Amino acid sequence: MSSLPQRLARHPFLYYIALDWKKFSLGLFFVFLTNLFDAAFMPLLMKRGVDQIANQASLHELSITCGYFLATISVMAIFRFCWRIFWGQFHHSVAEDLRRRLFHKYSAMGPSFYQTRPTGQLMSLVTNDINTFRMAIGPGILVLFDAISMAAIILPVMYYFSPEWLWKTLILLPIVPFIIAKIETIYQKLFSEQQDKFSEVSGISQEIVAGIKVIKSYAQEHNRTRLFNLKSKELQQASDKSAWVDSFFNPSMEFMVAIGSMILLLIASPGVIGGAVTIGTLVMFHRYIQKMIWPMTALGMGVTLILQGKASFERIIEVLKVPEDVPDSGTEEPSDFNQLKVKNLSFTYPGENRPALKSISFEIKKGEKIGIIGSVGSGKSTLVNVLCRLYQAPQDTIFFDQTPIEKIRKNHLRDLISVVPQESFLFSQSILDNIGFGLEHPPQHDDAEKIARIAAIEKEIIAMPDRYETLLGERGLNISGGQKQRLSLARAMIRNPQLLILDDSLSAVDAETAEEITQNMKSTNINRTTITVSHRLSVIKNSDRVIVLNNGEIEAIGTEVELLAISPTYRKLHQLQGQARA
Repeated sequence: MSSLPQRLARHPFLYYIALDWKKFSLGLFFVFLTNLFDAAFMPLLMKRGVDQIANQASLHELSITCGYFLATISVMAIFRFCWRIFWGQFHHSVAEDLRRRLFHKYSAMGPSFYQTRPTGQLMSLVTNDINTFRMAIGPGILVLFDAISMAAIILPVMYYFSPEWLWKTLILLPIVPFIIAKIETIYQKLFSEQQDKFSEVSGISQEIVAGIKVIKSYAQEHNRTRLFNLKSKELQQASDKSAWVDSFFNPSMEFMVAIGSMILLLIASPGVIGGAVTIGTLVMFHRYIQKMIWPMTALGMGVTLILQGKASFERIIEVLKVPEDVPDSGTEEPSDFNQLKVKNLSFTYPGENRPALKSISFEIKKGEKIGIIGSVGSGKSTLVNVLCRLYQAPQDTIFFDQTPIEKIRKNHLRDLISVVPQESFLFSQSILDNIGFGLEHPPQHDDAEKIARIAAIEKEIIAMPDRYETLLGERGLNISGGQKQRLSLARAMIRNPQLLILDDSLSAVDAETAEEITQNMKSTNINRTTITVSHRLSVIKNSDRVIVLNNGEIEAIGTEVELLAISPTYRKLHQLQGQARA
């Protein structure tokens, strides 16, 4: 999706109206026609019918009036159907566009974006705030136009019949906008607070559901429930405050218009009793006063919805304006590479002062098997993240076949590389769907079986009731950690990437199975370039070379024999893990 248009950020209502002006215009046009028949013709027909009854007109004349009633109602029904169709399409298309923009933003942002924003708040934008803005640009604008157009039709007709009755019955009308403005100012502030509390509840709920195993294992159900109840209570209190202010709208509007009805009875009775005014005119005028309840009420309702929508849009646009931490500015589209070169790479995480990587330099040729090892915090995962461009590396520090990584389009870089992270994520789909997740089309069963065999997961899949069609729970809840990692490995390998990066991806797999996977990959993927990150020497022992990281720097590069002679870190790991095996 293209970058954020300036007009959308500054004037979202005008932007979307211009974007789909035909449906917008047609919707309002049919609303106006509906109001014209409802506000102008229906009370006049009521006046005619009442006067006919008062004058003891014939049944034939009353039948004609009833026929006009039926025709008017039928035409109004058609117009109402039309405006609902066009207007519904308009504001739902607005919501779709915003959802697309938000999802594109979420998918384009890197890890640093998510580290500072709770998942619950981001989900609240998609579900709650977009719907609130849709209500503003849809029903909000509609009821405002409905109110204004109806008043514009009713008031001239009332003036035509009696200017005196008009100004006396609607004498309180001029103070209505001031009351609305005061109430809306208070309501907008309270509604923003309500939205913030809603986001907090969403975030807490997401954390509780995602971390339920940890919560139960530490017997923290009571504490988490107490925290949730506290946040839920705060949301209720914020909602009560905004609802308390909102509750003033309808009673205030209806009370003022009801006073007009009382005034009408007082000033119109002498004329009706004396015969100067027909009873039908009184009924018609009272009908108009009743109809003015809706414009007054709708005016407040429309302003409320629009202010709510503005508050929600501010939250949405705040996220949409966040610049991409790793912009896709590249133009190169390589389909192959023969060499990966890292040259004097230093990297510091955003907001940190201490560099995570310092002056890293190495080269990897096509087909090489490279191991990366080091203690916790040595920079192993950081190096992987930078190589995959999840974080922005300094310019001219990482090259694929002499092409700087920042000049390569992201999607083509992703086609070259498959990463298997330590923390596996599986989707609530079948095993086959999860294995073929990175493919354009679902994999054939034969291909999936071959890859599962390499990842040493085939036997366990076959033992399941539905085999490859077995549905996994959320995040793969119904299988073990080792099985998750092996399915993630199969998902990466079935894409047949030119560079496969295993970031401690066998940490939950026992040593024997890890050895089996290593041998399977060695025998079936001779020409594939592989980078294996691990804290276990047994996993990287078949590597052509091993890079030893220590405190963000390369301590040594070489074979096992060479590293035992020149790398203190490698010797220490070799000694510790050798003793553990003994």
